[in-house]
Amino acid sequence: MKEVLARNFFKAVVFFLLLLCATFSVFSSSSWSQTEPGASEVKPLAPFAPPSLSYSSVFNNYHGYQDQEVASWLEANETVGRIGGWRYYLEEAFQEPPHPITQPEDARQHSGHGGKP
Repeated sequence: MKEVLARNFFKAVVFFLLLLCATFSVFSSSSWSQTEPGASEVKPLAPFAPPSLSYSSVFNNYHGYQDQEVASWLEANETVGRIGGWRYYLEEAFQEPPHPITQPEDARQHSGHGGKP
């Protein structure tokens, strides 16, 4: 009895799949054959003009390495001594920048870590 039911169920599934495939093939082939009215007429394309291209080499403004004039180390030491020596460079490092960097108010509150807004 179980074998008969299983065989009949298998036949029903195969029949359903064949019917489904046949339906899809019929409807899809009929949609391929449909054309718009006047679609057989060939419409001329508008003339195409490619955009004008220009080329500029990256090496146009390249300047090769040139040796710098070597200054006397005595003159360099005298210049550093005249402007204040190492203390001048130390003061320069601790000066306020001309445009202070500002952070948003909530920068330290860790907003935006997946919490609810």
